[in-house]
Amino acid sequence: MCAGVGCLRGLLVMITALSILGCTQDAADPEGGMSGETALDGAVPTDAMSTADGNSGSGLCQQLSRGLCIDSPNCTLESTPETGVYRCRPANGACEQSIAQNDLEACRAIDGCRPLDGNCYCACRGAGRTAVEDGEEAGECVCACGDGDPPSCQAVAPLTCEELSRGLCMDSSDCTLENTPETGVYRCRPAMGACEQGIAQDDVDACRAMDGCRPLDGNCYCPCRGAGRTAVEDGSEADDCNCACGDGDPPTCGPNG
Repeated sequence: MCAGVGCLRGLLVMITALSILGCTQDAADPEGGMSGETALDGAVPTDAMSTADGNSGSGLCQQLSRGLCIDSPNCTLESTPETGVYRCRPANGACEQSIAQNDLEACRAIDGCRPLDGNCYCACRGAGRTAVEDGEEAGECVCACGDGDPPSCQAVAPLTCEELSRGLCMDSSDCTLENTPETGVYRCRPAMGACEQGIAQDDVDACRAMDGCRPLDGNCYCPCRGAGRTAVEDGSEADDCNCACGDGDPPTCGPNG
């Protein structure tokens, strides 16, 4: 035990020091780092630590320029005319995820998806922006127009036979192309019977392999682009060529006899 003013002062100093030490320890986390807002200042969000080829999230996509967004398999660039800038968001659905937005071949390879060309989109540097300005990934060039929708890969409902061009109708295992001279155009209708269903119309080998069926050569049919049409004009699936004659019956698979 101690007595006197000096002893009391010493006790007060010791108590004050212990209180300060206790507050300091309470502010520390179990690993020795400081807790609270101050410790988070300048921290990089988890999304921002990802790369364009790795984990994606809204934070990551929002940090990408237009070109990097379109090239990313995890993000999708879309036009937002109401804001005056493009928006880079996380990819959604089977047609957007895991492929670059402008990879047309990869899009065509996905069932139920088709590439959309976009509408007056200009990829040149400075012709548009997301929250981030275009960088060196964008070329120095000039476009005839801009500010439109970028190319994309979108889900589409399967086309009906009536919505197919001649070439697509011939390639379909569910439809058959037939000549209708009275209308001046070809008709694409649903395939009927064992010899039409389940095979492409001009697949000679598949037709021969079916019991009771044989390939029919057709009569002066020209598949070249513009040499005929259904309710839908020929597209890029038709070759740009010439035929000696046209307007006749297309090849098909029919019953023996």
